[in-house]
Amino acid sequence: MAMAAARKATSSTAARSAAARLGQTMPRSSGTRAFSVSEEDKLAREAIGREIQQKKEELYDVIAKAEQSFGTRSFQNMRLLQHLSVQVNPRPWDWEWRHLRFSRRVNSVLEMAGFFSLGCMGAHWSKKYKKLREAREELRGLEEELRVLKEEHEAGEWGRLVSD
Repeated sequence: MAMAAARKATSSTAARSAAARLGQTMPRSSGTRAFSVSEEDKLAREAIGREIQQKKEELYDVIAKAEQSFGTRSFQNMRLLQHLSVQVNPRPWDWEWRHLRFSRRVNSVLEMAGFFSLGCMGAHWSKKYKKLREAREELRGLEEELRVLKEEHEAGEWGRLVSD
């Protein structure tokens, strides 16, 4: 047990120092990238990737255990579990993992369907709005013609035009 904790602390320290070296050894130039990556840098990136994956697994386990043990079904925890269920290693024996992974897939499909529907509705209503705007402009033109005709009628010019 102590050996595993020491190994974990050592790998964590090695990953942090590797990350620091990555920031220092990679040249920061505008537009160009260094194509030669040393073996040490590759190993450091892999170590960081493994540590991140391990933290995801641990976080999934902790939240899932808390949800099952204490029944704290908060929305934020469930969404986080859904996101993590897609990113952790497959657990086909775990029914909760299967349910969360399926619900995440369903949520993704529903989100895409919602965005698509909103886009279609927006396009449809923009056409309707354009027609409405054109109709208002035409109505304003007709109102202006009517106002001019009324003014002419009140001035008596209408009667003279009809009698001529």
